Amino acid sequence: MGKVEFAVRRIDNLYRAWAAVRSNVNASGQETFKAEVKSISQNPIPHLRRIQNDLKRRQFAFEKQHAVLKTKSTGAKRPIVVSPINNRIVQRGILNVLQSENDKITPLLGEIGNALRTRTSVGGIPKRGVAYGIKLIQEALRSGATYYLRSDIRDFFTKVPKSEVTDFVQKQTGDGDFVSLLEQALGTELDNADEIKEYLYLFPLGDTGVPQGSSLSAFAGNVVLRDFDALTNGRKITTIRYIDDFVILGASEGAVKKAFSSAVTVLGNLGMQAYGPDENPEKSKCGSIGNGFDFLGCTIRPNGVAPSKKSKRKLLTNIQHDLSTGAFAIEEFALSAEPRRAGEAFAQIISRVDRKIRGWGDAFAFTDNRLPFDQMDQEIDRLIQEFNGRVRRAVNKASGDGKRRAQGVALLKDTPRF
Repeated sequence: MGKVEFAVRRIDNLYRAWAAVRSNVNASGQETFKAEVKSISQNPIPHLRRIQNDLKRRQFAFEKQHAVLKTKSTGAKRPIVVSPINNRIVQRGILNVLQSENDKITPLLGEIGNALRTRTSVGGIPKRGVAYGIKLIQEALRSGATYYLRSDIRDFFTKVPKSEVTDFVQKQTGDGDFVSLLEQALGTELDNADEIKEYLYLFPLGDTGVPQGSSLSAFAGNVVLRDFDALTNGRKITTIRYIDDFVILGASEGAVKKAFSSAVTVLGNLGMQAYGPDENPEKSKCGSIGNGFDFLGCTIRPNGVAPSKKSKRKLLTNIQHDLSTGAFAIEEFALSAEPRRAGEAFAQIISRVDRKIRGWGDAFAFTDNRLPFDQMDQEIDRLIQEFNGRVRRAVNKASGDGKRRAQGVALLKDTPRF
């Protein structure tokens, strides 16, 4: 029995994994999984005990996943793999152990922790993220960086060599049972392969590639790119990487472009490619830092950091969509005599918009240029005023029950019989 594998199936670890999965599902729009999570939440320990026993007996079987094709702004398809809840719990349990800072577990992980603690790797690592990455960029600017080159790795998750990840983990842990479980957790088997035959090639069904959407995918990517991080930093060059997005900073155009050439070579040895500025201006860009540049949803200038135009536009578009579709639903409720139970009306729509605004603000709380916040608030005020006007007109036209339904306050008479 491997000690690392044993740590995965400890009930306290599985419970932490379950809590993370539950939180992620409840914050998402996956209604089917929300119902399952709600059911498990009523008494999670017996459910986790069953998973624990299956793991102990080597009988846990990862269920088939569901392929989802999302359309990028360019029109290209992005392959997302959606896993069943039990898969996610075990995957998250594995990740918990791999990222553990527990004094009893870290000695069992060899150099895995050091590989994940590369200073300039900021995505998919505990206690790091966008704010941490921006801080490192600002430090580089203060140290004399004046030129940048931003890029990302083409089709990154589909190019990650799984064997390199599992071989590294095997070498560091010496735990074959754990590595076998990791191999299964990184695999992809689809339940709707026949429905997406035309796009099946986009999904990581073979030895290369990890499922985008899995909690383990960022870990796998960070392991594979650990040499990239080491080789693209130093000699007055700073390269900040967030999973597959990176920016190279240096004191001159020549130094930065030379570093990018080295980065391309390192990636090529992994079977990967990075976009060049001349190839795809949307994916890659370079220039003087004095003119500012966008990275990780922010516009970065020597005198401050603010949310990027794209980030602001995305929030406003989402709010406008929610309020517009919500107003239409409220107008329907106001004119209908049908009971309202699950549908959202005024109170629920405003609450949802409020959560989005708060979440967006929290995500950019570290920025020091707050003028965009005031500008955004003015535009949001306008959208809410338009929404309120439509709701007010709908409520005024409604009957007594229709008014309550449109306002989003439940009527007891709408309670279904059981």
